[in-house]
Amino acid sequence: MKKDLSDITHEKDTEISHLNKKPENLKTKIESIHAEIYNLKMLAEQK
Repeated sequence: MKKDLSDITHEKDTEISHLNKKPENLKTKIESIHAEIYNLKMLAEQK
């Protein structure tokens, strides 16, 4: 099955878009982990 150039270009653009979102998602996860660690520290200090 032969793909035309527009299909290949669309797939490439979709993949690039997906890869561009990965750092944002990782940054959000890291911020969430930092908040969890902070909350655990506060709980530990209260005890």
